[in-house]
Amino acid sequence: MASNSSVYYISAPRTKWTFAICSICSLCYFHCIIQRAFLFSPREYASLQGKRNTIPIFFVFVNFSMRFSILLLILAISTCVVVDETRFAPPTKREYFRSIMGRRHRERTLSGPVVKVLDFGADPTATVDSREHIQKAIDYALSMCTREMADGIKDCNGVVIDLQGGQYLLSGPLVFRSFTGNWRMTSGTLRADSSFNPEDFLVEVGTKDCNNHQQSCNQGIGFDFMMFDASHQASGAARIDHTMGVNFGPQNFVIGFNRTGIEVNSGHETLVHQCWFGEYYYSEDQKLVGMGTAIILNGNDHYIVDTIVYGGKTGVIINGEASVLKGVHTWNCDTSHGGVGIIVNAGVTRMENCYLDYNNLVLNAFYLTVIQDTFFLGNGRIIMKPHGEQDVVGLRIANSMYGFGGDGKDTIQIDESQGHFRKIVNTQVVNTVIEEGVNTIVGTQADKKLSQTQATEWEIDFASSLLFKQIKKVQWSFVLDEPCFYQAYAMVEGTKVRVITNVPISGTLHVHVDESDEF
Repeated sequence: MASNSSVYYISAPRTKWTFAICSICSLCYFHCIIQRAFLFSPREYASLQGKRNTIPIFFVFVNFSMRFSILLLILAISTCVVVDETRFAPPTKREYFRSIMGRRHRERTLSGPVVKVLDFGADPTATVDSREHIQKAIDYALSMCTREMADGIKDCNGVVIDLQGGQYLLSGPLVFRSFTGNWRMTSGTLRADSSFNPEDFLVEVGTKDCNNHQQSCNQGIGFDFMMFDASHQASGAARIDHTMGVNFGPQNFVIGFNRTGIEVNSGHETLVHQCWFGEYYYSEDQKLVGMGTAIILNGNDHYIVDTIVYGGKTGVIINGEASVLKGVHTWNCDTSHGGVGIIVNAGVTRMENCYLDYNNLVLNAFYLTVIQDTFFLGNGRIIMKPHGEQDVVGLRIANSMYGFGGDGKDTIQIDESQGHFRKIVNTQVVNTVIEEGVNTIVGTQADKKLSQTQATEWEIDFASSLLFKQIKKVQWSFVLDEPCFYQAYAMVEGTKVRVITNVPISGTLHVHVDESDEF
């Protein structure tokens, strides 16, 4: 049962079981009475067991007739019970919702104290504005903070703000104040209404005015099992300011952002994982003309893991150092329509097992950046864009794969329209795999060979294989067709390696070149 003080619900299966048990107990009780009243005592009855031939037929008939009659009577009474309609009235729409969602959410254990937004008057049908009611629930939940965590942040004891599976209309942002931690919101849908300020996000955590040691004034917070529908009215789903340890996911679905799906400003270790982002649904024609960005990281040490971006002009923008992207799939607006999968504007970024689906990865920072085991489909590729004079230091791009639909151009392209590279140090672009005829492999290392007969000059051009079009190191050797004594030396001219011998020789010249200097 679940209800308020005046309305009660009866569970049909539970009622049937109650009547069945009562019937069985009543039958046993009346059986004992009838046996003693109409037949004979228990002792006499026991003495006649095994001697059924000695029991008069009349008593046997009476015994079974009475049992059968009483059973019919009990069943008739059970099926004719009249329920007081004033006491067990049909539930209203909201009361029914409370009952169903309450039972459903009790099946999944929620850690810590639970604050339910329906208890504060929120409308779970998105018919009227629920911002004020949910904000009261949030403020009440954060009032439970007691002990202190780091830098004056109050521990909210794992309190859970439970949306109870409803969808809620918001006229303004839900604000989570600074200096709170150890809380989370879960299980529901937030939608912006037509009066929502386009500059605000559905959820806003913390403040930009945070000046403690780690520049983090919230800690250990989460949003999971939620849908954020900005309805092309709100700026986006969430803005996280100066917070350490945000867990955005799993199973968050973000749609309809005008500017940014989620924006992370400063702080540390925000984890966006197992989420979906789209400015428009993939089936909408506007998907090709989207202008928003799904994820912007304006701080350092953040993580995006196992996340899909299927809509928006830009998938991910990294503006802070030392962030990690793993298992990110971007199939937002493709390159032919001006879309970009990932933009890296800060060094020490690490990318692994990502998938750029018909859109590019743009690198604007080249210090200790790692990109490995990444798949590019169609016309997706890596674009390197220096701004001013930049050095490439510790860049590693390894095990990239290029598949169906390529345009035959280089797997990595350099755009020096706004700057140029000054030097290349300790950099590797190696082990690229392509489907035949899709693209042309370029890297910082290359191997080629040349076979000739009775020649004294051997020249190999590496222009089509080198990324930066320069050679810093050369290794070469001959495999001769027949033994002979000779002397030889090598010269580098641009992207060409020339080897000169003092006598004509026959065989194969093998050359390995590297564009990168050592530290």
